Amino acid sequence: MKRWTAYKIRPEELLENKVVGNTLIIEGKRIHRVRVLGEVRRISETSILTFELEGGVVVKDFEKRGKDIREGDLIDVIGRVGQFEGSPYISLELYKIRNEDREKWRELRELEIEVTRRYMEDEGEEPSEDYQGDREEESEKIMEEVYRGPPRRTWF
Repeated sequence: MKRWTAYKIRPEELLENKVVGNTLIIEGKRIHRVRVLGEVRRISETSILTFELEGGVVVKDFEKRGKDIREGDLIDVIGRVGQFEGSPYISLELYKIRNEDREKWRELRELEIEVTRRYMEDEGEEPSEDYQGDREEESEKIMEEVYRGPPRRTWF
């Protein structure tokens, strides 16, 4: 199965940039999956669980995986871009609560976005046959730039 790369973006970029179909257009490039760090401002539960992050970004959890998320939590979300009635949202795939060292997480995310933005590729509409998603070699290069040293491997 082929999977789109989840590009790190600022929450406001989802709202400030155009969403066409299920793609977000940033700097003229179409992306399908995003990774956003933001504080939960509002939670509502109907047939789906919905979180509003700071800045008005909406995250929809169709499978209700995030029942442990609370208002005020800082969450790191990976999901697919979508829109409903002209309003963009992120369809939750994965999340991690990042309440400890919140400011350090925010600072790290800004640095990650700054360094990785130049590697963003136009994904078009469908993945090509040779699409490889996150390539390990390129990922290590990016990690080295972000952390100013070689990536450390930790085995648990």
